[in-house]
Amino acid sequence: MRFMVLGFLALAACSSAPVEGTLDAGAGNMGDAATSKVCGPPPGGAPSENARCVRDVAGTITDDRGSPVRDLTITVCGVVCFAALSDGAGAFRVPVDAHLPEGGYAMTANGRPTLGGTYLRLPAMAEGNVRLPKTLVLPRFSSETARLPDDGAAGLVRSGPLTLDVREGTSWELDIEDLTDEVEGRKLRQAEVGEGARPDFAAGAVRVFALGPFKAKPSKPVGVVIANAGLPAGTKVSFVVMTDSSSSLTNDAGKGKAVAKGSVSADGTTIRTDEGEGIDRLTWLAVVPER
Repeated sequence: MRFMVLGFLALAACSSAPVEGTLDAGAGNMGDAATSKVCGPPPGGAPSENARCVRDVAGTITDDRGSPVRDLTITVCGVVCFAALSDGAGAFRVPVDAHLPEGGYAMTANGRPTLGGTYLRLPAMAEGNVRLPKTLVLPRFSSETARLPDDGAAGLVRSGPLTLDVREGTSWELDIEDLTDEVEGRKLRQAEVGEGARPDFAAGAVRVFALGPFKAKPSKPVGVVIANAGLPAGTKVSFVVMTDSSSSLTNDAGKGKAVAKGSVSADGTTIRTDEGEGIDRLTWLAVVPER
């Protein structure tokens, strides 16, 4: 079984700002002692021309019912990662104290196994004490789950209105937490997300899903079949996923990428990827009609 551990290793050894315990929900005022600290250089030798001193990144995280998500690791990752835990009110403050290059860092949170994961790119021109304007919301997965096929095996895997068509010879790269969770780590999960809580890249989509295991990657494209949501038979669509490369100088985590074409079936009941096409990761999935 193949898997990637680069993100885990980066988080474990990358930063001078260690994972903290619970945080003061009002921790926006760092005080004179904190603001007088020297801001470190860009981590990993990143170019400094467009780097700005980021002291910390703070915000609040809840589930889609508005309940705070506590004791969850929130990371700010690029070449290296900075991390902290959310407190009992869902508030978090990730200490950074380094010059971060514009476009090089994004936040991530993963509520496995019951909540989805997401990326949020740092605001443009982020500097100083960065306070997120919106609450991070993690959708709650449906109770309908199904286990992904063992590596090399083919199969149809269904969760709610979503079915994956896994081709023979497909292996999966899983986050270390999912890889070591023999009970829950390999289960396909989905949460359909309404318009008010969708990522920006999903504008115009007819259906949007948060998927798990978050960041799981198949070695071959995986076909998708979804119950239709009112599109006319024969309508052409694009399948767009949330990208998750967060270890380069200008990472693309949290953006959208069209990875497959598809159409509504002749009887109008399903939307499916074209023959030989498929998605390349389980993050967020948007089905967007072609204009």
